[in-house]
Amino acid sequence: MDTPTPDLSLIIPCYNEASHLEASVAQLLEVLDTTRYSYDIVFVDDGSRDHTRDLIARICAQRPQCRCIFHERNRGRGAAVKTGFAATQGRVTGFIDIDLEVHPQYIPRLVNLVLQHGYDVATGFRHYLLRQTRTLHRHLFSRSYYWLCRFLLGLGVQDSETGYKFFKRSSAGAVVLACESNGWFWDTEVMSRAVLANLKVGELPVLFLRRMDKPSTVRLVRDS
Repeated sequence: MDTPTPDLSLIIPCYNEASHLEASVAQLLEVLDTTRYSYDIVFVDDGSRDHTRDLIARICAQRPQCRCIFHERNRGRGAAVKTGFAATQGRVTGFIDIDLEVHPQYIPRLVNLVLQHGYDVATGFRHYLLRQTRTLHRHLFSRSYYWLCRFLLGLGVQDSETGYKFFKRSSAGAVVLACESNGWFWDTEVMSRAVLANLKVGELPVLFLRRMDKPSTVRLVRDS
């Protein structure tokens, strides 16, 4: 018997996420289980050096909607997302950063933008609390990168780098899989390709709360 195509396939790229993975997944499942959408989740571990893989295997053994793919070496954020995208079939396929610096509460609204309002791509446009002074420099750097992309690439999106993106598979799937970058630049590339393909892009404001217990793997100057 053929398995029905889920409304949502969610890709979770992972790299050294052991400290918060189980708690984050519990929050994520709580949100998804209250929606009317059918879903599956694919964890793509990108060569973690801690015990992330053991935790993923345990989660997948407990939840039939969850499965996992393991990269044997670290290949980069873009590679992890593309691996997950190629292995899923959801009408809407997206990914979020599992540190949950943006809460999963926004997922149903972004999926709804695609399924009910005709968007090909729906992303979270991050807003920062100024009281998080330790992240202010990252916010300023992000805005500088936005203006650089706008000047060089002509992007009209507000936040190309958000780790909170959802795609209509029938219209945007080819754009996602055509991307060549395997690293952090993948986010810029996929949004550039979406704009060049005249896809309809929707951005939803989301609150970004920086985790102080998790070091970032983004190298601000080099990656930019």
